[in-house]
Amino acid sequence: MACWLDGRLVSHETTVPVLSNAVYRGTTVFDVLAVVHTSSGPAIVGLRQHLERFVNSMQAMYMTPTFDVDELVRAVTDVVHANPGCGIVRAVAYWDGAPHPVPTDRTPRILIATEAITVPPRGSISLQSAVAKIDPMVLPTQIKVAAMYTAGIRAQIAAQHAGFDAIVNRSHDDLLEEGVSSSVLLVAGGGLLAPPLADVLDSITRRLIFDVAVDADMTVEVRPVPWSLVVEAEAACMSSTTAPIVPIERIDAVEYRVDHPVIVHLQQLVGEVLSGDHSLAVRWLTLVS
Repeated sequence: MACWLDGRLVSHETTVPVLSNAVYRGTTVFDVLAVVHTSSGPAIVGLRQHLERFVNSMQAMYMTPTFDVDELVRAVTDVVHANPGCGIVRAVAYWDGAPHPVPTDRTPRILIATEAITVPPRGSISLQSAVAKIDPMVLPTQIKVAAMYTAGIRAQIAAQHAGFDAIVNRSHDDLLEEGVSSSVLLVAGGGLLAPPLADVLDSITRRLIFDVAVDADMTVEVRPVPWSLVVEAEAACMSSTTAPIVPIERIDAVEYRVDHPVIVHLQQLVGEVLSGDHSLAVRWLTLVS
């Protein structure tokens, strides 16, 4: 497997020491990109958008980026070109060395690697609500850092023991938030309803879905979503890099229609974008030559 490490392609497996600040303190900044295979060849979904968020997350963690977005774009395309058949790209920034609380050198190492998608697609998913999200006063909502996900993963393990597939976060003041690594969208009044960016990560896949919905003349409303609207929604779905639209069959005891026309239509349209067969594909796909 070819990886990109600090400016060059390397042909061996790279490792991060267990006692590095990244692992021991949870300071790793990361982003995940999907690779799709179109009739014109492999393409990366939302390449520049993901990498802009990646650099912003590094800056929010007081890391000093050593490469700009254009350099990282070239790095990702080089890695995908060197690893035919890959399905995921992972970009990681981390502080090497001992786990002292504050690194004396704020220059991170940057690793870009690929892997295959090994999790089969889901037809639908069941969610348990949980109050497991770290307060934005502790870690900003818009930063993708490893420590942000610890509480949610713990809650998700508990939910799976209770017979659910995953969790959806519910705020202390009873508002809809997001899953551990997925956005949650509701169907209400024939359109989409979603929480604002003050409460959730600026998901690149969510941006793609909104773009597709608006292009199809669907309404998209972004505002605080009281839990009462979650209960009353016509349908719901989760979205993530590796699973763009997965219908939600239930949240807690509330059941939803998984074949709702809005969800089915969005699945079709997003699928067309990701296969390169939609006019929006030129905006969202970067072909790897």
